[in-house]
Amino acid sequence: MTRRLLVNWVTHPLVGMTVEGLRWVNAFRAENPELRIGLLLASDAPIVLTKCLSALDCLYAVDVAASCNSDQLVTEPPLSTDWDYLFTDPRTHAPAAHESFRKVDELLRRQLLNSICNQGWQIDTLPATKHRPIRLALPEAVQKSAAARLPPGRSPVISFLQGSAAEASRTPSMGFWHQLINALRERHPDVCIVLIGSLKAKGKRTMGINRNSIDALLNTFDGMVDAVDLPILEQLALAELCDVHISPHTGMAFAIQCVGTPWMALSGAREVEYVFNGVPFASVYPSCDRYPCGDWVGRTGYRMYPRCEALKQFGKPFDCLSTTALNARMNEILDRVDDLACLSVASQATE
Repeated sequence: MTRRLLVNWVTHPLVGMTVEGLRWVNAFRAENPELRIGLLLASDAPIVLTKCLSALDCLYAVDVAASCNSDQLVTEPPLSTDWDYLFTDPRTHAPAAHESFRKVDELLRRQLLNSICNQGWQIDTLPATKHRPIRLALPEAVQKSAAARLPPGRSPVISFLQGSAAEASRTPSMGFWHQLINALRERHPDVCIVLIGSLKAKGKRTMGINRNSIDALLNTFDGMVDAVDLPILEQLALAELCDVHISPHTGMAFAIQCVGTPWMALSGAREVEYVFNGVPFASVYPSCDRYPCGDWVGRTGYRMYPRCEALKQFGKPFDCLSTTALNARMNEILDRVDDLACLSVASQATE
């Protein structure tokens, strides 16, 4: 009889969180090829990503608000009760976790009374896991459309995501991005820059940038591709064709690793990079002695400097992501980009 395991990853409906859930599905599949695996996501998460992972057998979308208001789980399609195992994000019951996520898990455990469940990070009673790289299989039509958008003869091809859906203060200023493009063009006159991000999506928009700032880049430099606000799979297909991706800490960069593109992370503020996918990676860490600062889910970091707390309040770049701080490390950034681009080319040659 086929055993069944449900992964409950009902959390913030952001790209990075969804990728985390997919990584756990992949980890269970790696050690359990015969296991039937389902995934539970919030209905407003980027569910389209799940269609690109063959390790997943079935998806259930949860209406979080309706579930919390009705005291029963509201899913599409309806969720059966015959699951042998339940694995819930261990952070769900941490003190800083959102109450609605805890409520969904409580409803779920009540509904799946006969399932073996994890207790936080204690998962010894569940099937074995082995984290291994994910490769999202994008639709062929989307890949062809992405290839048609790139100008011919340009190299290297680099994607930029200038901010994060979490907070505007993770977004380096537009002055830095202009200077970075100038510096890249000095080293690589034929560089192609692909701009990705989301300005229109509700709740998941890229903070700290707007259409005017994007247009300013497009009007200043040639060899640019405007992919901002394209559907997420089309943006990923463009990133898949890039030699390197550059961005601050953002969940979209987690997904871009899952199409095989190296990530040059502009690190800073509250979180370190913690999702890796077996592709080349580099991080320019800040020199601040409090990095990473602020509260994480389930743990307490260093206290953020009062000045950076004020910058966060007004949506201005943290000191570690200021133009001054990043410009001082421009040569290091460029060197790491070149390293990653070389590794990317070498990897493509062996595929």
